[in-house]
Amino acid sequence: MTASRIYRGLVNEAWLLTYLQTEAIYLLPSLSDYFPVLLDIVHSVARKVWKKIKSIKTGLKSLNTKHFAKVSNRLEKARLSLAEVQSQLTDDITNSPLQAQETAGIEIVKYRMNTYESILKQKSRVTWIKLIDSNSHYYFYVLKQWQNRNRIDSIYTNNGVLLKEPNLVQAEILSFYQNLLGSAASSLPAVDIAIVRAGNQLSCDDIDILSTPVSHSEIDSALAGIGDDKAPGIDRFNVVITTRLAKVIGSVVNEAQAGLIPGKHIGDNILLAIELIKGYSHKFVNPRCMLKIDLRKAYESVEWRFLEVKLGLSANLDKSDAYFGGVLEHEKTDLQQVLGMANGSLPFKYIGVPLSS
Repeated sequence: MTASRIYRGLVNEAWLLTYLQTEAIYLLPSLSDYFPVLLDIVHSVARKVWKKIKSIKTGLKSLNTKHFAKVSNRLEKARLSLAEVQSQLTDDITNSPLQAQETAGIEIVKYRMNTYESILKQKSRVTWIKLIDSNSHYYFYVLKQWQNRNRIDSIYTNNGVLLKEPNLVQAEILSFYQNLLGSAASSLPAVDIAIVRAGNQLSCDDIDILSTPVSHSEIDSALAGIGDDKAPGIDRFNVVITTRLAKVIGSVVNEAQAGLIPGKHIGDNILLAIELIKGYSHKFVNPRCMLKIDLRKAYESVEWRFLEVKLGLSANLDKSDAYFGGVLEHEKTDLQQVLGMANGSLPFKYIGVPLSS
């Protein structure tokens, strides 16, 4: 083989056993930073390789014709077919064959949509690479747009004052996060072991699930779940941890946290909140009070050393409100002073959904 400086042509043992007379010829780099490599194979061997490549080309053409040719037309045809079946179902909703056709039609439409989207992504990627390589006006325009999105030119303070000076904007951002995160604690409270042990704990079987060494099947499953437009990375193996936690989380998380329990839905909490708020706007109701408490996220205020012993949440009183129904004004004032919360008004949003009595 002809070598050129640090550049090498790499082949495996199977290649060497199949193509004994192979030479790597390093061409001139021209505009590239690398030397192109030309593999020179003996004529008889090259003919065999060419035949194999031609047979692959035929198979690829057949695959493209069968699954990807005129995909937009196929998608539209699948949508029309699904619409026709669903139209028939409106007249005969209990028809089992039509229900099966609808299920199959939905899967076909999803498949066609995913295929069409994948093709568009590949085309856009090719177009983007061409524009980047050409250093066109469009490339520099996009670059400027990225820079503008990553820059903060102005900001409002908590008092509604607009700041535009760069040093004032920077000081306001630093002040906000310093107040949010707080300062390091001089001492940490001890954990009451009795209270901790009285709560939900992982069983021995759950501990075994979490502590078992990672298997090859778990790694294969994590890699298989990577999208076609993603590159493998170490962060993908969070899927292994997430999958294991999903098996045991129900035994330690309270059922009220419906969004974290398999088989439950966070929307159940919305329905419960709607039931609780009924009657608050009526004039003649029994005295009642409801608190909407905003919990600080653990990472906003927790001392990192404290994570070694426990993880706690505290109320964010600035974003919490108290709602009263049938309560006298002086009693309402006394309760607000004790709670340290503002008097809320209806309607208000819960998980993005407006709630009203």
